[in-house]
Amino acid sequence: MALSSRALKKQLECLIAILGVGLSCTVESPDQRITMRDSLHKLKRARDTLLKPTLDHKPYLDLEGGIVHRRMKSS
Repeated sequence: MALSSRALKKQLECLIAILGVGLSCTVESPDQRITMRDSLHKLKRARDTLLKPTLDHKPYLDLEGGIVHRRMKSS
């Protein structure tokens, strides 16, 4: 399955954010390190961004199955 450029960009942005948190946690001076609370917040934001459906999928509500994501038709 080929990734769309939007999905690939989203993955790269999340990877950069995750690596940034890792680097921020390893700063030599404890006073300059990111807090655990901020680390967790940034990691959760990256996870949520990564798991959010891309814009080429339009969610719709199936009354029996709940929210379903389907690919939008190209114009």
